[in-house]
Amino acid sequence: MWSSFRDSLSDVLGYVGDFLRSDVEVWHLLLGVLLAVVIADMAAAAFVVWWTHRRPVGTAPPQTAVPVKKQTPFVISDKVRWEDTGNYLGGGMQVYGPLCPKDYTPLRYVNHRSTWGESKTEGIGENDLVGEYHGSLICLTCDETYYFNGEGPGKTVELARAEARTRLYGMRNRDET
Repeated sequence: MWSSFRDSLSDVLGYVGDFLRSDVEVWHLLLGVLLAVVIADMAAAAFVVWWTHRRPVGTAPPQTAVPVKKQTPFVISDKVRWEDTGNYLGGGMQVYGPLCPKDYTPLRYVNHRSTWGESKTEGIGENDLVGEYHGSLICLTCDETYYFNGEGPGKTVELARAEARTRLYGMRNRDET
């Protein structure tokens, strides 16, 4: 086996020697080398393209869809939705809400004890009392009305927010968010 390899190698070297001793002009030799380099580069580029785009047979192409956004951690407390904003600056978790649990729109406060004898819709303040006789929360999209503690005695928005924050802290500590 080694003798046939040695004979083949000596034949190749003999061909190269005969070629170099012949009357070939230098520019022909350089043109041949340049052509060989171009062909080798094209073959290498084709291999790289094939290697990077190959995939096993029967698999789906890679997904190019919009990446899925991680859902905001939330809790339903007092029948309304409260969300963790992800902002922990200033001494603790910031809670956004109250929101309608059906369509996630911010709720408005309806004051039942207005001085004019009629209910009016206004923005929610931390000290607003939400209960059957004091005020309620209303969704302006679906017209659903919400009371803290059901229809019993009211509680302030600040207290309801603190309870939701406590529940969200517990969920985060248990890795449920």
